[in-house]
Amino acid sequence: MPVDLEIVSPERLLLSRPVDMVVIPAAEGELGVLPQHSPMIVLLRGGTIRLYQGAQVTDRLFVSGGFAEITPARVTVLADEAIPVANVSRAEGEKRLAAAQADYDHADKTDIAALDAAMDRLQSARAMIEAAQAAAVAKACAVLILAARSRIFVAVQDFLCDRGFVRTGCSARCSAGTVPADIWARGWRR
Repeated sequence: MPVDLEIVSPERLLLSRPVDMVVIPAAEGELGVLPQHSPMIVLLRGGTIRLYQGAQVTDRLFVSGGFAEITPARVTVLADEAIPVANVSRAEGEKRLAAAQADYDHADKTDIAALDAAMDRLQSARAMIEAAQAAAVAKACAVLILAARSRIFVAVQDFLCDRGFVRTGCSARCSAGTVPADIWARGWRR
């Protein structure tokens, strides 16, 4: 039984779909929400919302802050800003961090509300930079995995060709050899 998730920005409804679990960046820490969760309203800090189907993270969204209303059947996130993590820019995060740091440095240190707001912007900008770095690492890992798979495939192809097998449509002629039955199913022939 999934939990219905809605993510709303000031401009529009960004996402509405059932998920098995959602992890939100609550002000008190990461909060995992499953179906039949206790009702509550939480303040969000800048961070990443993770959507799960089974044990797999299917989507990640950066939020700069907001609120979440949790009921046993639904989670409604009212986000100040929500961006898919793949679209988060490190340069934008660094620009926001510099602006937030300047605001904090120039804030009246006796004005607790202003200091809290400046600290929230600092934390949100740092979380944006972290999300951008995580997205860059994930992309680099995906590229490395594809490259490794490609090299492994070429090595297997060379091995089979050296033993007298050719891929269907290949014009190369090789010496005799043996090949496992599952390779035959992938188009390799003597």
